[in-house]
Amino acid sequence: MGNGIDFQNSRLGRWKRNFLVLKIFLRNYRRFPKRFEKFEGEGIGEWCCAQRRRQDSLSAEQVACLDSLRFKWKLRDSNWDRNFKLLRKFKFRKKSFPKIAETFQGANLGAWCKRQRRAKYQLPKGRRRKLDSLQFDWKTHTMKSQNRWVSNFELLQKFLIEKQRFPQQGEKYEQIFLGGWCANMRSGVSRVSSKQRKLLDSIGFRWKVRHENWEQRYLALRKFKAEMKRFPTRSETFNGLNLGAWCWTQRDRKQLLSDDRVSLLDAIGFCWEPHAGNWEERFALLLKFLEANGRFPNRVEKLDDVYIGVWCAMQRSRIGEMPSDRLDMLKSIGFLSPG
Repeated sequence: MGNGIDFQNSRLGRWKRNFLVLKIFLRNYRRFPKRFEKFEGEGIGEWCCAQRRRQDSLSAEQVACLDSLRFKWKLRDSNWDRNFKLLRKFKFRKKSFPKIAETFQGANLGAWCKRQRRAKYQLPKGRRRKLDSLQFDWKTHTMKSQNRWVSNFELLQKFLIEKQRFPQQGEKYEQIFLGGWCANMRSGVSRVSSKQRKLLDSIGFRWKVRHENWEQRYLALRKFKAEMKRFPTRSETFNGLNLGAWCWTQRDRKQLLSDDRVSLLDAIGFCWEPHAGNWEERFALLLKFLEANGRFPNRVEKLDDVYIGVWCAMQRSRIGEMPSDRLDMLKSIGFLSPG
């Protein structure tokens, strides 16, 4: 066969097929495929990566075939040079360097610049000189991170003066998730510099708030129950707290809760099995529908934003596994009567 390769061998036959697919790809797009790119049903990008990794084990004929296409054996180097040229073009046009998430002509140039800053002392001297020729700002990312930290700290001071407390986990203040920032300080305490820690300590920052958080959420739940006469749904929030999710966590961890906490929740009639309460609510809604319409709902009907018809259909499908008390309640209103 052509180029002196025995393509009767199945592995070489597969290699030839991928090589031909690559030739067609190059003819159509005038470039080499990216790593995870597919073409004609073949993972041609991954195949090209494999050829680069296995260059030393390829036959001379296979290397010659790829060289005839001007195959790029060191793609990383060519990518670096391409990104550098784009950066030079970007700097010439905009007189600045790209922001972290900024793209330019299809390349995530901001992220690439961030990688160069992080790897400054691992870069070859030739590359550092090229970047220096553009007066590359090596400290931009570090300075921005420090400035952002100072800005958030000053915002926390302002929050404390105004609210006389620290922000809760999901709380926002002046469009900043200040509660999340405080949580990050606690969880990443090992990465907080000694100077930053001293600043936080100077305003009485609380590094451990788990116990206080439970008490705070319990008091909020008690207030919610008193006002709403019910417990929150799973995604419901109250006074900036994701109270519904917290309630579900208490149910999941009931066996791990202290006796004191279980007693506190029992004291406000906490519903440990929320689905039981939901069933009672839906049954009351069904009675309301029946009284207003003199009939049972069809499958698509709603009442008070609840698909009460769908709920009824579900009850009919579960008759065989339904508790006797619920079955008696449905029978008492003629729900299960024929017709």
